[in-house]
Amino acid sequence: ARAEMRCRRVLTLGPENEPQWVQLFISQTGESWAAMIVADGIQPPQSGELRGLAFFGDTPEEAERQALAYLGLGEPKN
Repeated sequence: ARAEMRCRRVLTLGPENEPQWVQLFISQTGESWAAMIVADGIQPPQSGELRGLAFFGDTPEEAERQALAYLGLGEPKN
């Protein structure tokens, strides 16, 4: 069975605080999950390939949380 890959576009801030779109790909890599931040418009990674900036977790949600936190889009703290 082919591994599932999820993708979404995320609006974040670039190096000069300008709005910048990036793609967030989430896929299974062996026993863990990877969330990869890739520049908008770049070809999606192939199955099993890592591209861009990758964050790993035991679940897809954990990997995604790490990537979103890196982008400054983590969950608000109380």
